[in-house]
This record gives sequence, structure tokens and C-alpha cells, in this order.
Amino acid sequence: MSQYIFVRHGQSQYNAELTTNLDSNLTLFGEQQAIKTGIYLKNNFPDISEYVGITSPYHRCLQTSHIIHDICGLFFQVKPGPREVMMSYDECKVVNRKDKFGHFHWHHEEDFHFFNEDEIAFVSRMQSYILAEEHPKLLVVSHGSPIRAMYDAVIGNPVFPDLHNYPDNCSVSHVKDKQGVYFNHIPWKGKL
Repeated sequence: MSQYIFVRHGQSQYNAELTTNLDSNLTLFGEQQAIKTGIYLKNNFPDISEYVGITSPYHRCLQTSHIIHDICGLFFQVKPGPREVMMSYDECKVVNRKDKFGHFHWHHEEDFHFFNEDEIAFVSRMQSYILAEEHPKLLVVSHGSPIRAMYDAVIGNPVFPDLHNYPDNCSVSHVKDKQGVYFNHIPWKGKL
């Protein structure tokens, strides 16, 4: 029996078009979204402390995970697997922020340089990553298109890089025994 919770990061400066840096901070609104999401998780998943937390190394995901950690007591591992889709970008440098998020378990010491990937590489990366995680209860903080791909992979749907239909910032999707609720709460769009 496997259970998954997928959380898209809160609104970032990149999402709000305040920067072109893909590895940007959360906005104040994004921080508020993450707080509301942490409360939602704590209230709606009484077994949340039994989950293993995994987060993308991007700053906005680390910040979202940190807020969830503070509210739910969930500890996170930082892994590159659930990182952003790179089909629309040539390159992105993601700084190692172990000094700021030292309470997380880091699977790397160096900064990352991610490069453009095609559809086949993205689909392969997402399927192989999420299906290789062998935890009975997993919470992943990631990005819109990767969440959609991981969700589809664990429920047995075809996986493709959907760059237009993905969860809103801080939306929660969950799967239990290949039965899922995708994009199940979006109360933060536009207002809190």
C-alpha cells in the first residue's frame, strides 16, 4: 500500500513575474499560501508525521517545505528528482542552500546546473524517480508539471509533460493505492 501527497510550492517571485530567475524566493503571498497549506495538511491528514518528505532543491520548494516542517513536524530530504521541467529553458543554476536549511537531509553538497531536456527525457526522469521511491507514505513538494507527471505515474496513467494543465501554487493532490484526488484544494488562488 503506497500513499502519496503532492504539494506544489507557494507563489514564487518568478511566478509573480518579479524576476526571471527560476530559483527565486517565495513572495509574501506564497509564504501565506504555504502556511495555509501546512495547516490544511495537519488538519486533513492526521497521520502526516508518518510521511517521508521529499523536496526539490529549488529555493521556493525549500521555503515551502520549511513552512510545512514547522507546522506539521515533517522532515524533508532534498533530492534533484522532483525538480522543475526544463523543456522551456536552456539552463538553470540552483544554489545549494544547506547552510540555510540544515535541518533537511541533503543528498548532495554542490550547486546544481540543470539543462534543457526534451519530452522523452522529462517523462523518463519523472517516471523513474517517483516509481523508485520506496516509502509507504511520501509527501513531495515540487513544481506544477512534475507534480502532474508524478501523479499520473503513480496512478498508472500515461505520463506526458503537460505545460498548461497543472496544479496551482500550494495545491494538494493525494493518492492512496493508485486511487487519487488530483488538484484537490485550491482555496489560495487570488486571495487567502
